[in-house]
Amino acid sequence: MTGTAPTAASDQRAYVSQLPAKARELVDFLGLPATLLLVKEYGGQTFMVPKGKRARGVARMAEMTEAIGQEAAEKLCHTYGGEYLAVPACKRPLQLLRDADMQSRFDALTSRLGGQSARNAVNQIAKDFGTNSSTVWRALKRVS
Repeated sequence: MTGTAPTAASDQRAYVSQLPAKARELVDFLGLPATLLLVKEYGGQTFMVPKGKRARGVARMAEMTEAIGQEAAEKLCHTYGGEYLAVPACKRPLQLLRDADMQSRFDALTSRLGGQSARNAVNQIAKDFGTNSSTVWRALKRVS
């Protein structure tokens, strides 16, 4: 998965509406790109959000900053520091987003400008997404 957020406002609303309630709260709080990064890194986990005051908290804060960016990590730690946060896995919505990303890449690679055959495009997408060509073909079939 590339981790990119849908770009058009209507695409974003449709994507966000598929998310679990806690993930929608996080989108409202952090924004969609930061929430996607948070889910990618911590999805399905419950962890204590660091306050960043002790050595262990500072180390955890640095870890979070690397994963989701400084602004989002600071915001999360300022609001939820010292509390447990359950980050939803969002498997199905992330799969839908990945499938849409694959379709977009496929369209670009097989367009007149891209000039690749469908088979070559699927092989390239499989390589880029770290999966196999069968998975890409299934994703393209689900999207269309």
